[in-house]
Amino acid sequence: MKYHAFEDFSWLPWLIIAMALAGVALLIVLAVRARRVLWKVVLALCVPVCMIASCAGFIYAAYVDVPPTNASAPVPDLLSISFLQYPNNSATAVTTLNARTGAMRAQSSFTGIYDRYSVADEHTLYLVGATTTFVTAVHMSDGNELWRTSLFSPTHPQQRLVPDGRSILADGMLYLTTRGDVGERFILGLNAGTGEVA
Repeated sequence: MKYHAFEDFSWLPWLIIAMALAGVALLIVLAVRARRVLWKVVLALCVPVCMIASCAGFIYAAYVDVPPTNASAPVPDLLSISFLQYPNNSATAVTTLNARTGAMRAQSSFTGIYDRYSVADEHTLYLVGATTTFVTAVHMSDGNELWRTSLFSPTHPQQRLVPDGRSILADGMLYLTTRGDVGERFILGLNAGTGEVA
């Protein structure tokens, strides 16, 4: 799309013209006052060069391609952007936007504080928090909960675990570093599609 820069920067052409005229005037003065013939020739040649460069800059400024504001991002329309908010100390609000246009796609709220351990792929947000004993998967396009899995110790089934490190998505699995009340640490692998612990 061609966009005329004059519409928003009407002062730009006049600035270019003023700078060109000032440069030409300075070169003419220097050429007249120069004592050596060589300098006069060099400075005289600089005048048309300066004029041509200024005209080229003027034309470029007039017809440069400037992306319009509020244009759609160059990404697929199916992609989403989600961000987390904390309206109180016991819930996390998830807002999802269309990654291409910025339009609102979904807003939802979930029990628990999910923070820096949360991860996402193209379509799903996996809510993981340092103080929660479960993981929640959310479909980003509509904000609906896909699954929720409680984290229990493999050696003490009654003991709940909390995430204690970075979450990793790989090969259809969600890997979590967790810790228990007695200091035990485990790496758990959850099926990213179902939430089932492997």
